[in-house]
Amino acid sequence: MRSLDQEGAYVVHPTDSERCASAAQAAQMFVSIDLHGSAQPELAEPTAFDAFKVVVDGEAAGDRAAVADALAACGWLDESGDAFVSIDRLLELAGDHAASQEWRAQFEQMVAFARKHGWLDESGAAIRAHIEYLG
Repeated sequence: MRSLDQEGAYVVHPTDSERCASAAQAAQMFVSIDLHGSAQPELAEPTAFDAFKVVVDGEAAGDRAAVADALAACGWLDESGDAFVSIDRLLELAGDHAASQEWRAQFEQMVAFARKHGWLDESGAAIRAHIEYLG
């Protein structure tokens, strides 16, 4: 879609589908659990502190018990179907990134933001994440 700006030049506006595709491609920190393989959690995009989720891939992704079993290595499912991921386990999964003072500061800001919005468990030791199911 195009329109004219104040100087009479055409401005191209993205379509809704282009905006959605762009948002989907934005980097997000996430815990990846592949039910096709070992089901061991891995931290992906560890330097993307603006969003956090859990991604479960595999044919058993719809099986709550299978997801809960796989998630047990780093957290748990709550009654609503969201995940809680241990902050300590996230630090372990971050590997060498967690040794960086700059990374730690940004991670702590992410945790503080989650705390401010009520996205930590009662003990403050785990962060809530929605689950995206693939496969």
